[in-house]
Amino acid sequence: MSIDFSFLDTFEQKRILIVDDDRFIRGVLDKLLRMIGFESITHAEDGDLALEIMDEHAFDLMITDVQMPKVNGLELLKRVR
Repeated sequence: MSIDFSFLDTFEQKRILIVDDDRFIRGVLDKLLRMIGFESITHAEDGDLALEIMDEHAFDLMITDVQMPKVNGLELLKRVR
C-alpha cells in the first residue's frame, strides 16, 4: 500500500483563516504556516470579524482560539457549522 502525497504540492493554493485575539499568536502561526509552504493566510482578531470575512471568502482551514472576546472560538465553530 502506498500513500499519495501529491496533495503536498498544493499547499500554496489552500486558504487558511487564523482567528485569535492575540496578535503575537497570529504572527507565530502565520510564520510557521508560511515556512511549510502555505501562502494564502488571512487573520481575524475575533469571531465577529472571522464571520464577516467568511461571508466574503471560502477557506480550506480555520485555526481558532477558544477564549476570545465577543464571539469565542466555540461559538464561532457552532455558527460556521
